[in-house]
Amino acid sequence: MTIWHTWVKLIDAVAHNRINEVLKLGVTPQSTFKSPNSDYMTKAARQNFLADRACVALFVACHRGHNKLVQTLVESGKYPSSMKQ
Repeated sequence: MTIWHTWVKLIDAVAHNRINEVLKLGVTPQSTFKSPNSDYMTKAARQNFLADRACVALFVACHRGHNKLVQTLVESGKYPSSMKQ
């Protein structure tokens, strides 16, 4: 499967159940992860960007049956209620 360059490391880490690595790759609201585009985002856009990455990571982790990673992502994904739709 071909995916965008900025997603490769995240998807690979999730697929291989590397929890500590996943948490460093922009899946939590307080993440310091950066991409070429994220440097130009507003604070709200950046939080949406991180929430999107967390959602994809959660989906892949669920699909792969990585229960501990799923639990970790759910517990660490405390996004502001204004971001939930």
